Parts: sequence; structure tokens; C-alpha cells
Amino acid sequence: MKDDIQTRRRNFLRNTLATGGAVAAATLLASRQTQAAEVLSTNDPAAKALRYVTDVTKIDVSKTPTFKAGSDCGNCALYVRAQAANGQAPCGAFANKLVPATGWCMAWAKGPTG
Repeated sequence: MKDDIQTRRRNFLRNTLATGGAVAAATLLASRQTQAAEVLSTNDPAAKALRYVTDVTKIDVSKTPTFKAGSDCGNCALYVRAQAANGQAPCGAFANKLVPATGWCMAWAKGPTG
């Protein structure tokens, strides 16, 4: 009987520690992913090459003939809506750096809502 109690206690402690370790690792990973999300700068070379703007209403249409009215990051196929937070989400055109839904660039492609 004594061995049975010790075995159950050992199993309980081992499972508790394993679960706690897994939760701690998952929390650390999630916080690193959140910290890794970098906001795209308009000075980024890729942003400049694709004429990225943070506010679609400020596009000079005469200098950007590929722009189509109604297109913005929020309705682009490259905008990762599932990860959107605070009006920003990762963009596939810019190594998943964060862009605002109100932005636009020449890589814009019609998304499911676009």
C-alpha cells in the first residue's frame, strides 16, 4: 500500500511538473512571436520598392498608375487577417512585418474580401 501511494505521488508530481513546463514554454514562445512582429517602416527598402504607404488616402494617383480605388492592405490577399490586432497584421509581401489595414503597396492582390 505504501509503495502504491508513493508511486501515485511520484506520477502526480512528474505530470504536474511536465504540464507546468509545457505551459511555460508555450507562454515564452507566444511572447517571443509577439515581440518578433516588427512594424514595417516606409523607409524599408522593400517598402520603397513597392511604393508602400501607411494611409491609402495619401496616394498620389498620378504617380501610382497601378493603384485601384478601393484597394488597401485590409482587403489584400497578402494581409494575414487571422493575426490582425490593433488595426495591423503581418504582410506576406514584407516578410510578415506588420502593416496597417489602411495601407497599400504595388504588391496588392485581391483578397477574399477585396
